[in-house]
Amino acid sequence: MYILVTAILGGLILLLFYVKTSQKLLYWKERNFPYAEITVFELYRKMSIFVFRLKSMDAVVKDMYDSGAGMKYFGQIGLHKNEIVLRDPDMVYNVMIKDFTYFMDRPFPVDEKTDPLSGHLFALKGDRWRALRYKLAPTFTTGKLRTMSKQLFESADSIVEYVSHKHEPLEVKQLVYSYTLDIIASVAFGMKVDAHKYLDGERSQFVDMSLRFFQMTKWRFFKFIMITLFKDFSKAVGLTLTEDDVKAFFFDLVRDIIQHRKETGRKSNDFLQLMMNMKEEDEKYGAKMSEMKKEMVNLEEEDKELFENLDTSKKGTQHFEFTDANLAANTFIFISGGSETTATALTFALYELSNNPAVQQKLQDEIDSTLIDQELDFATVSSMAYLNQVVLEVLRKHPPIALMNRHCVQDYKIPGTGHVIRKDDEIVIPVSSIQNDPEFFPDPEVFNPDRFVDPDSIRKGTYFPFGLGPRFCIAQRFAILSIKVLLVNLLMALNVKMSSKTKTPIKFQTELFTKSFDGGLWVEFEARN
Repeated sequence: MYILVTAILGGLILLLFYVKTSQKLLYWKERNFPYAEITVFELYRKMSIFVFRLKSMDAVVKDMYDSGAGMKYFGQIGLHKNEIVLRDPDMVYNVMIKDFTYFMDRPFPVDEKTDPLSGHLFALKGDRWRALRYKLAPTFTTGKLRTMSKQLFESADSIVEYVSHKHEPLEVKQLVYSYTLDIIASVAFGMKVDAHKYLDGERSQFVDMSLRFFQMTKWRFFKFIMITLFKDFSKAVGLTLTEDDVKAFFFDLVRDIIQHRKETGRKSNDFLQLMMNMKEEDEKYGAKMSEMKKEMVNLEEEDKELFENLDTSKKGTQHFEFTDANLAANTFIFISGGSETTATALTFALYELSNNPAVQQKLQDEIDSTLIDQELDFATVSSMAYLNQVVLEVLRKHPPIALMNRHCVQDYKIPGTGHVIRKDDEIVIPVSSIQNDPEFFPDPEVFNPDRFVDPDSIRKGTYFPFGLGPRFCIAQRFAILSIKVLLVNLLMALNVKMSSKTKTPIKFQTELFTKSFDGGLWVEFEARN
């Protein structure tokens, strides 16, 4: 009897779930909006693939992109709410640049009271985001990058020295992680952590905590699903993606550094110090940002996009006052965002160079010829045209982030159509699929740096590994410089080739949101003749 009742109840629950889902599938049809047709069972299958991590994120995004073939944009049933997926470059350009004011937010929860680490540039919304973005823009100007490059060269030298004494295959992601953690610790905090020593077993709390932030454990993925599906409940019980001890470590680290610098009067040329200086100016000038505007005088040409569409003088625009909490939050996101994405890009750069010896040789020839009569510094690295092409092509074929999201803040009628994107609709932009679409990049599976001989010839809205418009990654140029510096330092002294330890055929991990080799990418370095 018990089994029968249980079976009946279970059947009723499944039937109710089926009916509810069937009704949900009618949503886009009732809105008279283009949509990808799908059955209830196919929807369950696709959601199961994501929830149980049966495919890599790139593969999941490609399936989504392909489901809307022939459409410029389409509605789909999302995990927690319905979404609009963009396939057309013109729509991407409109959403991210031309009509940015309609889509200026990201759809991520921000609650600085319950989760102070959420109060960072990546997640903040509206005028609060705009004011912070304006204040942080001067931290990544050409002058600041030139100064930061000294730490990059020092860290790259350490990696080359380490690799030169290793005569066995090395796992690339761990190797380049040690580099990115080194440079982030130095540039963010003025700390020297020598993260490459971690590869030989030396322990470092900073490295341990940083790596724990990037690990997507089963428990952490479960929390992600809970936060996505049940935002209010997760907020009520204080469920956050980052473990409490990791958050506490970085908060304490920032607090201790701030306290030490205040007590000793010592100042450092790092990201945290720049924000501390802004905080002092806020206290002195009442957050009027009068001192910050001085940074906009005599900007170099490439710096101007940092300040585009960020006019905070308009009525209703609030100012952003720094506190110790949001100092920690923004330093933390600089570490977490910068380390993972840059390490991913470097991993795939070495993968492509290993697989394409002609490209590797051509790049080494450029490095050699450039350094015949010049020192290796910020200017010489920035002047290498083929190096730039190689890095841009790596980021096209293997963007560190497979998709981007935007949140519609006011109703938007799509030009030339009767379709309306409503306030609170979520927008999905499949970066990896657009950048690997043969319509925009012929033979996309071929690694061809010559695509970027003239970067301005690339169609707008088809290439954006770091985003586009006012919400593009503020540290984009720092990340690209970091990639270039390590590649130049490695290739001027060493050749790189694939090791037989790398699993073939190549497969990618399904557990991570970023693209990563299943079993690791193993390479061998050998001294150049």
